[in-house]
Amino acid sequence: MGGMSKKKNTQRKRQVAQQQKPFAFKEDYDVVIVGAGASGLACAVACLEKAQGQHGDTPRILIVDQGKRIGSSILRSGNGRCNFSNAQLQVERYWNGAFVSRALGALGNTGASPITSWFEHLGLVWSEAPGSNGLLYPFSNKAASVLEVLTAALPANAVDLHTCVRAFAVRRAGSGFEVQLEEALSSVPRGGAAAQGGFAGDAPGKPKRATVKAACVVMATGGASGNLVSGMRDELLAPWAPTLGPLAAEFPEGVSGEALDGIRCQAGISLADGSFSEEGEVLFRCYGISGIVVFNASRYAEAGSMMLVDFLPAKIPDETLEMMRSRVSCHEGQPAQTLFQGFMLPELGSAVLSAAGIGPSETVRQDMAEPIARALKRFPLKVRGIADEKQCQVHRGGVKPCAVRAETLELKGQPGLYVLGEALDVDGPCGGYNLRWAWACGILAGNDIAQNLMKGQPC
Repeated sequence: MGGMSKKKNTQRKRQVAQQQKPFAFKEDYDVVIVGAGASGLACAVACLEKAQGQHGDTPRILIVDQGKRIGSSILRSGNGRCNFSNAQLQVERYWNGAFVSRALGALGNTGASPITSWFEHLGLVWSEAPGSNGLLYPFSNKAASVLEVLTAALPANAVDLHTCVRAFAVRRAGSGFEVQLEEALSSVPRGGAAAQGGFAGDAPGKPKRATVKAACVVMATGGASGNLVSGMRDELLAPWAPTLGPLAAEFPEGVSGEALDGIRCQAGISLADGSFSEEGEVLFRCYGISGIVVFNASRYAEAGSMMLVDFLPAKIPDETLEMMRSRVSCHEGQPAQTLFQGFMLPELGSAVLSAAGIGPSETVRQDMAEPIARALKRFPLKVRGIADEKQCQVHRGGVKPCAVRAETLELKGQPGLYVLGEALDVDGPCGGYNLRWAWACGILAGNDIAQNLMKGQPC
């Protein structure tokens, strides 16, 4: 195991070194794409394909990313497997779903087929995970396969791709734009290109800077993108906040988070205000709860929200009460903790008893059935907020959809400036939703850019 991990780490370092380039650029490009994640790469591929398909000139594209590797968000997704889309996507589950519906509709329909067909054309072989309710993965079960087909469609003679480069300002210059770039020195690994006389700057801590011109600019860097654009009005930006992550929560009185830490169970999760209800695997942590179903709940929960855990989602309350009455009859006169023998882990059983106001050593009585049944179906947790921002899969916030044309992702009143993916105030649940959105944004914007370039119009 250690040898395999060491081999992968060596491969990763080699890939990082191969992707680093000297800090040098052409004076101008047709397209500058800020962000080499899913939406940025999809935009470049779509733009090239559209131009070549209509016998236009090959666009000159610059892609910059402040990270060490291109497509790092793709490689992380699905625990390295990349759940790249969903065959049973429900558009209403997106934040700002009406806008998403219009954008996805511009591709032909709101289902998975436009994306799966596009990836098939690029050479990706994929399959739907059995019993997963529509989750789509590359056949290899490796996220690297998705990144592979994208990068294969970006020829070096047309695309200038730089990692460890940050865009810090975008401003209008005539009919196009000026993009100011600088080295992201914190991204340069020790002993890497910087140490080898690559592009570490003239002095330690002093990054090199450059300005490039572009006919159009694509912002695909996340919620902070709007702050890069000169003249972007604050009212068009929604606050950026992490979501789709674990939740910190207060346990019921007498329940120890430390005792529950690491325990997994299948349960229903709901919010008391009715805004969310879903079933899945829950992971208890000392600080609260985690797991995919909890990540999804985090999109609706706020600090102070009351979350309810249903340990028996397959049973209605009356069935749960009848079951507990039967168990009470069998264990009457014994310590209350014996009610959960052969039923639940002792730690969970103790937590349920505490939530029901019953001590584990109390003698079982008939009147215990009702409060225990209630605690099994509505185990209360008071949400404090996101537990660990680093574990969050996406951010909510960024450029508000009302500022963008849904069919092209072009910023209204700013011809040639496009805002994609997580840079928009759009997010979806786990299960391929956010990557599905990123691909769609990239394809729509890339197609529109290519068409405008061929017409000789501003992007």
